[in-house]
Amino acid sequence: MISEGRRSCPERLSTVSAIMLRANVRSIGRIREFVTGALASQGIDAEVIDDAAIVVSELATNALRYGKLLDGMIVCAYMSAEGPVVEVWDRSPEPPRVMPVDFEAESGRGLNIVCELSARWGVTPLPNGGKAVWSVIRKAGDR
Repeated sequence: MISEGRRSCPERLSTVSAIMLRANVRSIGRIREFVTGALASQGIDAEVIDDAAIVVSELATNALRYGKLLDGMIVCAYMSAEGPVVEVWDRSPEPPRVMPVDFEAESGRGLNIVCELSARWGVTPLPNGGKAVWSVIRKAGDR
């Protein structure tokens, strides 16, 4: 299952903060720090920032596993009318799929977490191939 609702990214209301990092596991911590700083500079509630850090970690981990990242990973954070948005770009055209939860498995729950912490999320094809997987983070108290 992909996101319910519109598949297009929310309209940007603020400057987009973006970073490109090497495609490796060590970059995940730097991605969380980047998103935390970008959203804090927009005055976002700390609880929502924590949720955004979790969501972007899950999206970036999926991109590392399945995204055909030959030249690095691009991560964006910005404000929309719907709330804060995080995006992770990769080169694979394949959309991510939410898997049934298997409590005995060591992995496979990442997109379930994204669903829980997102007001909505989706996939937008990129003009030169690949995709942006994005999430509008739920506001504090909306879970």
